[in-house]
Amino acid sequence: MSPAPSRLLRQWKARFGIRRRHRELTAELRGLFPQLESLAPSAHCGGFDSIFYLQDFAGQRFGALRLNNPHLRQNAVHTDLPRQSPSPAERINREWDAYTALAPYWLSPRPLWRSADALACSYSPHPTLRSVIEQRFSNLDVVLTSVFNTVGQMHEVNVVHLDLSPGNVLVSPHTLETALIDFEYQPLDGRSFEENCEFDWRHLVRMIRKRATIIGQGLEIEPAIRAAIEATRYRQQIQQAIGGEATPATA
Repeated sequence: MSPAPSRLLRQWKARFGIRRRHRELTAELRGLFPQLESLAPSAHCGGFDSIFYLQDFAGQRFGALRLNNPHLRQNAVHTDLPRQSPSPAERINREWDAYTALAPYWLSPRPLWRSADALACSYSPHPTLRSVIEQRFSNLDVVLTSVFNTVGQMHEVNVVHLDLSPGNVLVSPHTLETALIDFEYQPLDGRSFEENCEFDWRHLVRMIRKRATIIGQGLEIEPAIRAAIEATRYRQQIQQAIGGEATPATA
């Protein structure tokens, strides 16, 4: 589904507000990446920051850039969820630290460069899990197993995500390569690492069910979720986290 025209207009206005910083970053990054032709804006309309693609002279993407943008209108954060949005600079730090920890295990993009207000990482051509669900791939249970294994491995590296949704998971339905992106939130003070891991599992399963329900596939996705939970080596952790949540989300 394409973003609403009003959201696209807000994104354009926000990008216009940082046009000078965009020019500065383009010049600076060309010094590091001679193949860089432009920073092409992403159509992504969510999140707290502006996203651009590092594009070469052949029009091929080789990186992605997160840039703090004070002109973006921020949506209200769900205060009932056990997470908080850090300051713009801390968002850059959190994502950089997450990618630095996860990339050696092929669980996220590789961090390439950073400044106080921006971060560049490697580009992945794989679709989001959201897109895979919407395209109704027949091997969805196998895809979800790979996603669950990736999340479990992330936790083993002592990283939590706190915003796991189908839009923040990149996965190839063919090779099953999986990467986690968009580490925009940080834990609340006083919560244990184990509690945050449980929230990751619970939130991911809920968001998978919610996306399937939105496109009219709420009941159809349940066998794939159950099969994936049974197949993953993190079955016990997921079952403990979701408890009796056995029905599709309707919220």
